[in-house]
Formats: sequence, C-alpha cells, structure tokens
Amino acid sequence: MVRRLLLVVVLSAAIASTVSAAPLCKVSGLVFADHNVNGQRDSDEPGLPRVWVSDGQQIIETDKAGRYDLSVSLDTLGWVVITRPRGWRLTTPLHKVLDPEQHVGQEIACDFGLRRDPAANRDDFRFLTTGDSHCNAGRAEWLRQEMTYINRIGQRNGAAFLCILGDLTQNGSDEEFRGYLEAVAELTDLPLYNVFGGHDGLSDQSHPPGGIGNYIKYCGPAWYSWEYGPCHFVVSISESWFLTEAEQKRHGEWLKADVAKVPAEKYLVLLSHYPPANANMQAWLPNHRIACGLYGHWHERGISEFRTGRDEQPVIPYLLTSPHRPAPDWGTFTAAVRLVHFAKGEIWTRTFIPGRVPPSVEPKPVADAPRVRLGRSWLQFFAGELAPRVTSTVLKPPLRIAWRVPTGAQNSMLNSPIVYRSKVIIGVYDGEWHGDRPGGTVAAFDARSGREVWRTGLDSDVRFAPCANRGRVYALSSLGTVYCLDANTGRIIWERRLYGETDRAGGHRFCQSIPIIYRDMLLCAGDDGPLLILDPDTGEITAQVAVSNHPRCTAPAASAGRSLGQDICHASSGSILPARRTHAPAHTREHGRLCYLSVYILRIQQRRSPDPVQPTTCSGSSHTALRPILPHLDPILVRAGNRGSFRGTTIQTSSRSHTPGRDHLSALCTVWEEHHRTQSHSCRYRQKRVGL
Repeated sequence: MVRRLLLVVVLSAAIASTVSAAPLCKVSGLVFADHNVNGQRDSDEPGLPRVWVSDGQQIIETDKAGRYDLSVSLDTLGWVVITRPRGWRLTTPLHKVLDPEQHVGQEIACDFGLRRDPAANRDDFRFLTTGDSHCNAGRAEWLRQEMTYINRIGQRNGAAFLCILGDLTQNGSDEEFRGYLEAVAELTDLPLYNVFGGHDGLSDQSHPPGGIGNYIKYCGPAWYSWEYGPCHFVVSISESWFLTEAEQKRHGEWLKADVAKVPAEKYLVLLSHYPPANANMQAWLPNHRIACGLYGHWHERGISEFRTGRDEQPVIPYLLTSPHRPAPDWGTFTAAVRLVHFAKGEIWTRTFIPGRVPPSVEPKPVADAPRVRLGRSWLQFFAGELAPRVTSTVLKPPLRIAWRVPTGAQNSMLNSPIVYRSKVIIGVYDGEWHGDRPGGTVAAFDARSGREVWRTGLDSDVRFAPCANRGRVYALSSLGTVYCLDANTGRIIWERRLYGETDRAGGHRFCQSIPIIYRDMLLCAGDDGPLLILDPDTGEITAQVAVSNHPRCTAPAASAGRSLGQDICHASSGSILPARRTHAPAHTREHGRLCYLSVYILRIQQRRSPDPVQPTTCSGSSHTALRPILPHLDPILVRAGNRGSFRGTTIQTSSRSHTPGRDHLSALCTVWEEHHRTQSHSCRYRQKRVGL
C-alpha cells in the first residue's frame, strides 16, 4: 500500500512538473574577436573565454574556445544577451530576441563579435544620460532632430555612449516604437543603452496594467549589463507590476546573480526608471562599491541620494535626468541631456540644454551702472507676514541694470531672491554632482554692488526662495533638510532633516517648497511629507499636518485676512494654506466665482480649551487624514476633488471616493462666496458655514 502511494505521488509530481514547465529552445554560439570588424567569424579569429552570456535568468561564461550553450524558457518573448566586457566593443548586435511562436523546440545559433577598444579600458571616461522621451506620432520628427543634437554633444565631449532611462514612448505601441527607433538611428557615433519605463508597456494588455512584450520586440532585453572602464553597468526594471509572476522571478534571479559575479574592486552603476529599492542597496553595499544610480520618471533635473552609514562613502548620488521632450513639461527648462564624467571613483556631471548657451561663471561688468538705493526688505516669497506682494516704492521707467553676477545656478525654474539687511539672498539650484558633493548652496550678495558676501553649501539644491527673520535665513533643500543660517556670515546655526528615508522609489526625495515665517512659526512642506511647523530658533518640530498627493511646488502661506494671490486662497485671520502644485484657484469673471482644484485649506483658530482637537476632514479623490495639530488650536481642512469647485454655498466634486453614510463635509467646513464688481475689478468675500 505504501509503495502504491509513493508511486502515485511521484507520478503526480512528474505530471505537474511537465504541465508547469515553460517551453524551451536551445541557443548555442561563439563569442569571438572580430579583427576585421565584418560581424562574422573568420578562420584566424579566436573565440573569447569567460564572457558572460545570459537569457535574463541564468548567467553562464563562455568556455576556453569562446563557446556557450543555453536552454532558454520561452513562455513569453525572451532573449539571449552578452555582457560587453571591459576593453571591447561590439561588432554584432548585443542580443537576439527569441519568439515562442518561432523558436520553441528549435536549436538556434547566435554568435557575438567583439573588437578591441582602448577607450573602453580607461579608468577615466564620459557618457550621456537622458530620459522620458515619450515618443509618439507628433514627437517622432522632433525627437529625431534632438538625437542629432545629442550626437553632436557626445562628439564634442568625448562621450562613450548614451543611456535613455525609460518611458521611451508614450504608450508602447508599434507605431511609437518604430518612430523611436527611427529617431535614435541618428546616433551614428553613440552606442545606445535603453531602459524600460512604465509608459513603454501600456499598450501591451496581455498582462494589465501592461507588459514588456513590445519593448522586447523593438529594443531587446529588458534587463542586462555591460562593462566600461572600471564600472559595471546594471539595467533593471523598477516597475515590477509590468512583469508577470514568471518574469518577476527571472528578473530577480538574474539581478542577484549578475551583481554577485561583479568583483569587489569594480564600481556598480545602477540604471532603472525609478531608483533601486532600499533593500537591494543594503544587500549590495557590504560587498560592492556603488558609484551612482541613474533614473528618470519625474521629468525634472536634480540630485537625490542613498545614505550608506559608512564613513568612506556616506552618500551614493542618484542622478535624476530630465525628459528629452517638449511640452507639457517645463519646455526648455527640462529638455536636457546630462554628461556624466567618471574619474578616480568619483562622479562629475554637467547638463546641456538644447539650443542654449551654457551660463557664464564670471561676473560681467555693467557700463555706466546706476546707483542702487535700498528700500524696505523683502523677507520671503510673499514679502512678509502682513506685507502686500508689491513694493510701496515707486519704480519709474526706464529701468536699468545696476549689476549682474552669476549665482552658480543653471536652468532654474522657481528660485526667487529675497532682500534682507542690505543683501540679496538666493537659493542656488545647480542640479549637478561635483565629485563628492552636490552643487546646491545659498548665496548672499551685497545689494548695492553685487559683491558675493557669503556662500554656504547644503546637502542638495534649493529649488525655491529662502526666507529671513531676526538675523537668520531659512532655506529648504530638495532632500528635505531645512537650514537656519546666520544672515551676516552664512554660518549654519542648525539644520534638520524633515523627512526620513522612504522606500517609495528607493532614495528619491524631491522637496520643492517655500519655507515661510509666520509669527513664531516656521512652515515647511515637502514631496510626500506632511506640512511641518517648526520652532525657528531651535528647529524643533512642534506640529505636523498630513497631506496627500505630492505637495510639490508648494507655497505654505499665512495671512491676517488677506488674499495672497496666485496659488493661495483667501483666508480669515490666522489661517495657514498649503496649495498643491499647479492646482490653483481659478477666477471666473463671468460667473463671479472662485473654483478650486485639489487645494488644501487649513484654518487654525484660537481656542479656549487647552486640549488638542482631532480635525474634521473631507476628501475628494483620496482620503486625507490629519493628526492633532497644536494645543489651543482648532484645525479644519477642506479639500475639493480633482474636478471639484466651490459655487456659492454648494461644494461640487466629481470624485466617487466618498464613503456612504459619512458626512465628509460637515457644518464646520468653510467656503467663500465671491461677489465680483466688474467696474473696479475687485473682490470681497463673505464667509459662510454650510452643511451638506
């Protein structure tokens, strides 16, 4: 009886194995030294041993004669690819795509040719990165022209190759990939290494929300590696939800095996559409030197980081590359290509903007400069706590330039200076990595002469205006560190990292916000983080307000009964209003109404009770939870949906996320009804309490 049971179990296991096993094809070939660069092996061209060959799951090495044999699983499109070794250049394609409909059960021959390349053996080299080209029918010709420009940049700066970091196409359709390949054919002098991004898989609905089939069909392997100089470049997929369960397994096994084979003396360069997961970085750090991470997706240019906790390399830079495409981004402010220079184990970068002359680094004298007369200080982006957003000083045209100096920034989008104690103070958005540090600083210039008074380096760029009060200057770096500086010397009095490490998108952190001084509070907000209220003297966090949906390009603001203009709603006394990026109140004159798109409104009033109050919340497109804010303060939040608007005493929203039976908009919600007077073009507001 026992023997029968064993026989049944063994037979069942064999049948299950047969059913679940993926169909196979056998691939064999030769990796050879192609001396005459004709792409074919001649009788006098030897095979090359110990070259890595992979099917995206297993990695093998060629034997002494340069031969390899692989059995490749083909449940979906697959590939065979080699890892380009140091000091060599390909004379044949890097890979071969395998189609289940054609190659299952077949024996495929695939040879790879290499020739010596002294440049690829240097310890000092340069390459280019860009990303997010989102090629579609309307952008293909434009992209082709830009690739011609990138090719020239590569020639003039000695770039060895180009990496495009994902979202090559808008939706991953056949037409878009064909247009993309036609465009990159202009790269006559630059080998190209592609990275998969989510947009490249949207049209492949075999595995919702998308898949990698079309990407493989047109661009080849979705994960692979190559070597150049002392560096080992690793391309992986960060958006794993585009992979089937089997693909995720193969990807994970390949990534682990590839990195494990890299000798400790080599440097890893990691390429993906998002930065690597923190767990992977922690696993690789003990045995490897990681030079940098390269990523895209956010359509910006900047520097993030991974903190290692090591004295010898405390920070690994993550280089966020701008999209190389036209609107609807920031136009020429983001259409860019980055030159990366690797030398002596360090990374140096420089960004090129299409059609733009690089900024000068030397002051330019102004002929017959007028004398500068100082007016009142401009303490922050909104001038001051109770000050209007215009100067009371009358400026009579024609205006003339009194002095002109480079700040150290390039291609800044949102930086504005402040004027304080006879100095012009500005946060510097550099967006580059300089060997062992980022280029972000805060700089102060003499308001009369333009002479640089002091400059203080920070942990990253400053992307918005600083603010000043009581002899101190406050600046928020893009990594979410707020700095308190001495206004006279630039000395750091205190600094505080507002937001801890996040596992969302690895080490990506990108705070784009204005710090605001209001009474005895310092207000800060950052990407994926809450609105924070700090003690301006010590940097201690005294309160926080949870917000959702990326409060970027945010201007937390405070006013005593004043309308602060663009991106800020009118508020009653003592209100604090963080407004989301580009979702501003829209003034419609024909109806005399204000419409609000995804704007947070936080109203803080004095209370007699010393107990913290849990605020009333309402949600449009997603639920928003708030923590108790401050003792003696009663917070109220109103949030309209993405297509919501205030109309008189009615709040309308297109969101369907309201929980049935819950009164999201209670009688505590406050809206403003605008009464527009057409002749004077001014507005007055009547505050109302409503219940829905």
